[in-house]
Amino acid sequence: YEGPDCSSYSTAASMPQACQHGADDAQDGSAMGSLALNILTLFCNPVVGSLSDSYGRRSPISIGMFLCILPPLVLVLMQLLPQIPPVWYYAATSSGGIISYTSIFIASISEVVPEELRAPCIGIMIAGFSG
Repeated sequence: YEGPDCSSYSTAASMPQACQHGADDAQDGSAMGSLALNILTLFCNPVVGSLSDSYGRRSPISIGMFLCILPPLVLVLMQLLPQIPPVWYYAATSSGGIISYTSIFIASISEVVPEELRAPCIGIMIAGFSG
């Protein structure tokens, strides 16, 4: 698209067709990335959980946190290097489903915190990550 910046249009009716198609592609990519993230979480979470029970939780938490910061990093790289295709951002977003660090945190809280304080601690942890 060689015209003015798509963000300069005030209404969708005045926006060129190329800008509308670009928004549709972004929504499709986001939906597919979200689907991949949820499928990866569904299948990888039990495996990672059993491995973290056997070998410890520090490595999975560290890897999960790295995968969590990967999408913003790719987004910054896309701004700095325009030749990077957007599919890398959606792939980086989906990679967070490989190791879900929140479930490992919940397992860690269940081991350390006394039973009567588990529910409030897990609630505070979920509120902090959702927030």
